[in-house]
Amino acid sequence: MAIDNRIVVRLLDDVLARQFRQHPGDRLVTLVWFALDELVERRNSPTDRRASLDENLAAAEHYMVARYAVGSSAYRLYQMILMVSTYEHFKMLIACLPANTPWGAGRMLEQLMRHNPGRPLAPPSQELVRWGVRGAWDGERDRLAIRGPVAPAVALPPAFAPILGGGI
Repeated sequence: MAIDNRIVVRLLDDVLARQFRQHPGDRLVTLVWFALDELVERRNSPTDRRASLDENLAAAEHYMVARYAVGSSAYRLYQMILMVSTYEHFKMLIACLPANTPWGAGRMLEQLMRHNPGRPLAPPSQELVRWGVRGAWDGERDRLAIRGPVAPAVALPPAFAPILGGGI
């Protein structure tokens, strides 16, 4: 399945609008956090075991993770862009590893990257990179509106650590 940008935009608009209604008066970065939390919950739905493979939902989550990480000053813009790209390209690399290797490297690495051990990762895609980069740029716009032009310090990147129980 290919990513449908119209569906992703609708998912993002809907989740942000819902958070604006539920949390009136909160700062934008807080609303983005709540929106991210909602998207992570949807991808980990106990009633829809295939939600983690929904590429449109994955694109929305990639966008929101990057937007929150940059908007909250957890990571600098270009640092987040590099992490988004590296994460997705690493998924592409492990997808190329033969499934029948004696030590199961591809399967082992894919499981280490999962934010939910019981759910597979969405397939690797350049579209997911684009959505993550777009989220990082929107997060930079949010950060500038809150903090001005002073960039945050460079932070150590996570080691495929869970964010809200979810990865990028």
